[in-house]
Amino acid sequence: MSEYIRVNPERIKWCCDKYSISVDSLAKKSDIKLDKLINLLEKKIEPEITYNQLEKLASLFGESILFFIKNEPVEERKLFVPQFRTFASQIPIIDLKIKKIIENVVAQQNVYLALQDDLDIEVENFLGLDLQNLSVKEQGCKVRQWLGIDNSKKMTFKDYRSLVESKNILVFLSAGYNGAWKIPNDSSVIGFSFYHEKVPVIFIKKDNEFSDSLSVFTLFHELAHILLHKQTIIDTNEIIYSKKQIEREANLLAANILVSENMLNEIDINAKPDEVDGFVNWLKPITERLSVSPDVVLIRLMEYDLITQSEYEDFRMYRKEEHEKIKKHKVKDKEGIARRRYLEPKQMFGEGYVRVVMEALQNKLVTLNKASNYLDGIKIKNIKEIERSIYG
Repeated sequence: MSEYIRVNPERIKWCCDKYSISVDSLAKKSDIKLDKLINLLEKKIEPEITYNQLEKLASLFGESILFFIKNEPVEERKLFVPQFRTFASQIPIIDLKIKKIIENVVAQQNVYLALQDDLDIEVENFLGLDLQNLSVKEQGCKVRQWLGIDNSKKMTFKDYRSLVESKNILVFLSAGYNGAWKIPNDSSVIGFSFYHEKVPVIFIKKDNEFSDSLSVFTLFHELAHILLHKQTIIDTNEIIYSKKQIEREANLLAANILVSENMLNEIDINAKPDEVDGFVNWLKPITERLSVSPDVVLIRLMEYDLITQSEYEDFRMYRKEEHEKIKKHKVKDKEGIARRRYLEPKQMFGEGYVRVVMEALQNKLVTLNKASNYLDGIKIKNIKEIERSIYG
């Protein structure tokens, strides 16, 4: 016989309101019969559900089981600033996991700003760049100079990220393991950004399938939104093919930042293959050096009519088919590989964020427990390893 647990209907309604989840949808996701759930929320019956149903509620909303059992009202956490409402208006149905990640990102940004204030670090307003009345080529050159991109050496996602972070922009990367910071594999969301007057934030889905190329492009696509549009925007894996004006602008600027005129001049246009399936190898010297996908280089070549729109569309279809083949034959990651836990906070939140947390800990402005919470709940021993990696 199933064990029934008494729950607080007001807390269930609070979660539904917070995440814009309908009662009908909640009933399906939690395996609670719709009529029973309606009566429970309206307090027409005893507010009791099975333990399995309670577990599903907790997992769905990213809360603890205890959260739904407590009798007292929910203490409001003012994390859903206008940025979140902007996300919701762009994509009416965002997966709850993504909503939770957005909430976590806003919370981490608030922590970062608060700790800098506690450390008496003055955070100046983010000025960005004035890119008005410039051609996209001029905009790309200006951003490259601003960031200090050097194509005389191979560039990786880590190199690009460091340059962007140096401009007081937080760059967060989703976790590669299951947890609060992982974007589900089946989610189409690859990144989002929101503009902030002091510290803008970029969040990127970890790219496991195409090396660094998708992560790199997403980083600069989101940076373009921050510099050009000063808006809060969530992007899916179709951004590079989007026909929306602001997405096309972000794509063109990202491509111009990543692929300079000098890099384009290194491409032997006379060696262009007749068939699009040869484009990957043709562009490989450039794509590997810059850690970009062939699509990004092709966007630049189209600007000069060196490839046609038709060729680009054919290549897009070819890549899509190849991607589907890879997904079908993808071998699952081997289990049992040891995680280097102390490296994960820097990989996810960036060195600048981690340094601020560690400096606050060094100055006894936060406890070890709080520092652990700010760094994805890592253990005390891992914090000691982070200290050694930063301070020696």
